[in-house]
Amino acid sequence: MAPIDIKNFILPTDNEKTKFSIKNLTLDENTTKALACTIPFILDIYEIELSNNMISDMMSSIVLLAIFMNPSIVRINYVSNFAKINFNKTLVALMKGHPGKIKELNSSYSIH
Repeated sequence: MAPIDIKNFILPTDNEKTKFSIKNLTLDENTTKALACTIPFILDIYEIELSNNMISDMMSSIVLLAIFMNPSIVRINYVSNFAKINFNKTLVALMKGHPGKIKELNSSYSIH
């Protein structure tokens, strides 16, 4: 058995990796779909931050799927959006299928 590389368990600092952030910009359904189509192909980002974007529950699930398709994202800041039952069910299913993918999730003021 190969030794465990401790670097895989330490989250990078903001200076070491790139963060993708959209704050205080209302994203309608079409814009959110376009964003979700793009997220899996934005390489070398460790964190995605979507804050106060008015993203609906259904679109939140689509964005979440896109985030899990990106190989490098380990942190999600999903603050002040409209995540409800669809987001929760999608998150549970994705976490069961890929349990070690996301190291940190902040969904404050999103899940009501």
